[in-house]
Amino acid sequence: MLAGLLPTGAKEVGRDAENGAVTVEYEGRTSRLTIHVEPAGPRGIEFKKGAEEGTPTPLEVRQSLPDGSLVVMNQFGNGKSAVDPLLHWVAWVYYPDGRNILISEGNGEDDRTYRPGQPALSVEQLRAMVMAPDWRR
Repeated sequence: MLAGLLPTGAKEVGRDAENGAVTVEYEGRTSRLTIHVEPAGPRGIEFKKGAEEGTPTPLEVRQSLPDGSLVVMNQFGNGKSAVDPLLHWVAWVYYPDGRNILISEGNGEDDRTYRPGQPALSVEQLRAMVMAPDWRR
């Protein structure tokens, strides 16, 4: 499903099904995307509550939507409050029923090679992917 959500021109060049991850190339850059889907239920409702009540990290952007969903976009280094150098990009949507979708991006081919620099996809592109109607099916 994820391949159909990639921006035009991006291509999947590797897959790690065991860890819910794919490696993508876009405009000459390579990143590893990790996907987590939490089904509707009490656990996801608690995740959403924690996201709403927690203190934002330095580069975190939260957006509450009219339907009660919460979208969180974040960028960080080694540790959620580290901002230099940036190594991780995240887009996460929490729905009122507890369902949530997370796409996390590391700048590198695998989780051992993350490095500073521009990742393959922007946090806005990750946001578009987690907000895709395909996840609601």
